Amino acid sequence: MPLVLRFSLLFTLFHGRTDEIGRALLSCIATLAMISERFLRNALLWSAFVFVLVWRNLEPWYLIDNHQYLIMYWCFACGLCCVSRNPAKVLDVNARLLVGLCFALATFWKLAGQEYLSGSFLEHTLMSDKRFESFTSLACGIPRGTFVEARRQLGILADVSTPDAFVTLGCSPCVRVLARALSYWTILIEGSLGLVFLLLPKAPFYFLRHALLLIFLFTTYALVPVPGFATLLATMGIAHSQRGSALLLPAYVGAVLLAETSWIFWR
Repeated sequence: MPLVLRFSLLFTLFHGRTDEIGRALLSCIATLAMISERFLRNALLWSAFVFVLVWRNLEPWYLIDNHQYLIMYWCFACGLCCVSRNPAKVLDVNARLLVGLCFALATFWKLAGQEYLSGSFLEHTLMSDKRFESFTSLACGIPRGTFVEARRQLGILADVSTPDAFVTLGCSPCVRVLARALSYWTILIEGSLGLVFLLLPKAPFYFLRHALLLIFLFTTYALVPVPGFATLLATMGIAHSQRGSALLLPAYVGAVLLAETSWIFWR
């Protein structure tokens, strides 16, 4: 349990979105927790940690990423485990439910919106998001100047002086095929994760849950540099594996290291 709590403190400090005041307060709280296991297991300390996260994110709530809310939920679960007689079980159950709900809801909204099933969402993302530029260029042989032009065209749509503007991105057939393949793969793996974590909680499916989560982490975050969400998922995976195979811990740590460094290759 202490390992999971320390991981939770670290990734929140590195990847939790807050302002300078919030970061200073979180750093002070985390320092106390790191130097003493008594403080680390203190529910009041975790309550203060969650309070700062919520307080400093109230005003820009509509700007923060989805996984920032998940960080708050998880830190609250860490606080709950500190007042339980079976803290490892509390972390285990909360990790399984949060991972399952996260992927089940993500799959629902992807299926509800036609732009994901058609591949148009990822087609737009592959051409406009700088984080995917190197991968798309390598996979489809597209010159870098094409992405600059795509972002320039999309900027026209953001210009309020041209409300009726219409642009067409110059996507190659390769990008369309790649976008559709990635869309179907994402729905398949996320839907499977939602299913096994929520509806198949029994022991026989224990390794299936971890195998699918690790496959998702390694295949997704080798390409997508979003280390905050990856580290959070890996931490919840560790919390769900505390009574399982010793091989799972290095696997999840490897996923974190990959997510934290993959941007170096794709920059």
